[in-house]
Amino acid sequence: MRIQVRPSTQATAVATRIYHDKRKANLKLQIFDPVTLYVAQNQNDLQSGIDAVGNPQRGLQLQQGIYDFLGINGELFVICNALTDIEVQWWYV
Repeated sequence: MRIQVRPSTQATAVATRIYHDKRKANLKLQIFDPVTLYVAQNQNDLQSGIDAVGNPQRGLQLQQGIYDFLGINGELFVICNALTDIEVQWWYV
């Protein structure tokens, strides 16, 4: 599934939920554009961690490429400072 991630700035931090399910799953994320994307399982980790330049202080920092997340349950949020599309695939384990 392709998900559009809205841009965030220091004034408006917008975390986009890319996965929400109580069952355990493996996720594959593909980032197409050369942007910096931050990932966390807690939305507040991304939105409350904005520093002066608009980048989160907490969360996993990802660049362009393909990433696997194994054994995720609950939710997964991303935040980015530019408008981008990402491809998300998941399968239950």
